[in-house]
Amino acid sequence: MAKLGIKVKTIKGGGLTQAERKNKETQERMWNNAKKNIANHSSNRQQELDKSYNDTLAYNDDAINNYIGGITSQLNSNAAQQRAYYQNLYNEDARGINTNFDRSANNAYVNYRQNQKALPERLSQYGINGGASESANLKLQAAYGTNLANNEYERNNQLGSARRSMNSSINAVDADLNSALANAYAQGEAQRMTLNNAARDKYQSDTEQLKLETTNRERQARESYLKGIGYTTEGWYGNDGQYHWEIIKTAQQNKADKKAAEAAEKAANEAAAKAYKEAYTTGLMLADAGYNVTYKNGVPYVSGKKKLTSGNSSGGGSGSGSSSGGSNSVAPAKEKKNTSKKSPSKKAGDLNYGKVLMYTNSNASKMISDPYSVVTDLKKKIKSGYFTEAEANAIYAKMPSLKK
Repeated sequence: MAKLGIKVKTIKGGGLTQAERKNKETQERMWNNAKKNIANHSSNRQQELDKSYNDTLAYNDDAINNYIGGITSQLNSNAAQQRAYYQNLYNEDARGINTNFDRSANNAYVNYRQNQKALPERLSQYGINGGASESANLKLQAAYGTNLANNEYERNNQLGSARRSMNSSINAVDADLNSALANAYAQGEAQRMTLNNAARDKYQSDTEQLKLETTNRERQARESYLKGIGYTTEGWYGNDGQYHWEIIKTAQQNKADKKAAEAAEKAANEAAAKAYKEAYTTGLMLADAGYNVTYKNGVPYVSGKKKLTSGNSSGGGSGSGSSSGGSNSVAPAKEKKNTSKKSPSKKAGDLNYGKVLMYTNSNASKMISDPYSVVTDLKKKIKSGYFTEAEANAIYAKMPSLKK
């Protein structure tokens, strides 16, 4: 279409004007750029999410490993101290035991030597000598050996008991250590799992949100492209957060609607101009016919016959004597004052052509398609006093197919 004197060339085969084709190409470039930007943003953001997730897992591993390592070191240190304590306790017990039994052994030896030294004298007192004395000496040696053996046996028993007590205590320390280490490891791994699960859930949630945002931006870019080339769309967000849109009108429909609206506006303006021209011309005709004519919103109203001035031209034009030729201006008439308190009623011959013109313009189609409904309506308006007989006859005159 042409606008403001500028010719717009239509490209053959496409049904688009040159300006529309250029706009479409621009919108397509913008759409393609938008898709690239969306894809780049999505890729970069996904890389950030991946890195953040992996960094979080590494941080969790370091934290848990340090925790387990610290607990293990502390537990081993405590266990070593306890082992040393029980070892020292055993060493002290062993020294006491050995001291006691060393003393007993020494006493036995002293007794043996004393008895051995005194044996010949005692034997001589009893008159024993020779082989008998030798036998007594052997018995004395055997008794010493037995005492010494019993002393060592008891020493070993007490040392063994002390050693077993130490080993039992150390074994308990080791058992407690192993249990504490297992608990620390289990707690650390449970904490690792909790932290990693939270990181994974956040990563998955952020990834799904990124996918949703990317999908929505792609849909909005597509919708923006269609709007840019003339489509009318309506968009909304669903309960799931996804953006949806639908086409309300295509570009062709909007183009047709715009063309129809412009045509309707043009027709309305032309009809208004024509009606105004007809009304103005009618007013001039009524004024030339000797009526007092006033205009309200471009519609002439007749208030009765006017008194012609002496300067009226013979051509039917009304005006003052100073006018040259036939003037179209309406000379105001001096109206007689109405001394009656009641307003004057309309007479059957009164004619307001402006009302006639407005009625015929607004009911033109009905006067052709359904003239009898117009007749019925006019009768009602005459009865109500809205129209006079003269005004109704003027309307009838525009419907020659009817006979009053």
